[in-house]
Amino acid sequence: MTHARAALALLAASLAGGANGCAGERSAGRGEAYFIVDADAAGGEAGALGGALFRFERATGETRLFCADPRFVDPQLALTAEDGDLLLVDFAAEPDGRGRAGAVFRIDGRSGQVKACFTPQGFAAPTGLALGVGGEVYVTDRRARPPGAQGQGALFALCLADGSCRVVATDARFVAPAFVLRQEDASLLLLDADVPGKKPGEEGAVFRVDPSRGAVSECGRLAGAVSPLGLLAEPEGTFLVFDANADPRGAGAPHGAILRFDPDSGATEVVACDPLFRDPVRGCVADDGLVLFVDANADPEGRGPDPAGRGQNATGGGAIFSLDRVSGAVRVVAAPAAFVNPVCIVRAP
Repeated sequence: MTHARAALALLAASLAGGANGCAGERSAGRGEAYFIVDADAAGGEAGALGGALFRFERATGETRLFCADPRFVDPQLALTAEDGDLLLVDFAAEPDGRGRAGAVFRIDGRSGQVKACFTPQGFAAPTGLALGVGGEVYVTDRRARPPGAQGQGALFALCLADGSCRVVATDARFVAPAFVLRQEDASLLLLDADVPGKKPGEEGAVFRVDPSRGAVSECGRLAGAVSPLGLLAEPEGTFLVFDANADPRGAGAPHGAILRFDPDSGATEVVACDPLFRDPVRGCVADDGLVLFVDANADPEGRGPDPAGRGQNATGGGAIFSLDRVSGAVRVVAAPAAFVNPVCIVRAP
């Protein structure tokens, strides 16, 4: 065990009381709030399932609607800007009549009101966001094909001041760029969900992008991955990978898993694969060191099919789980009845 992993193990041990059971978890989560992106929740006019943004209080379990807009179609991911506003990417919004080419919304972090909507001409199916510098935000797009692009999908830089958008990177190896994560050295890690793996049935790869030159290098293919949709950095320099359809235990059902990827060695290992999983998607780190993540179609309360009918095997409105990164222990945190298809969780400032 490395020194970093040993330190993390000690941290987990010291928090063990807060990782087991609702009372301990709620005590540890006092004052913590999170925004949950739900791709299909009812929030618009006439109960339309166009997606919404919820605010979740970890200490009490209270979940309330924070933002819903008639222009939402399939919101996928949110992040908090430096000024406290939220940036929300919608995979299929069509606010300008160009068809379902997607959009980025800027939302007031206090009121939940939409302040701006960006619909660059190059968008086709935007999925991921990461803060850049100088008022820019990086956007991954699964289907974009800028002029001269050889692969499918691209990485853009969107200027929040004037709405201009430039191509940062394309690559012949791209198939479906799904997520982007900015590193301390200003490089970007780009997760592609559909790059063929080393074995039949495996898909997913991580690329490193130099945003100043657009140069792309491959960090590695994700062994055992099928539908990797989110990355989360760990203190050791490794990354958790949230895969919605992996079956690393050979259970015969693609219930999803959380993997660990080492960009230095290219190695992938299984962290968690719980029977309650259906579609683990993305997560963030809580104050107590646990990872909180959403599963889009889990059904720990046994409520049955979600209202949108898009869940795997027609199950579940989704849930929030916690994960101990060392032991792999998973706990249900909440499964609000308002959820339909939660796909992202981000810490509220």
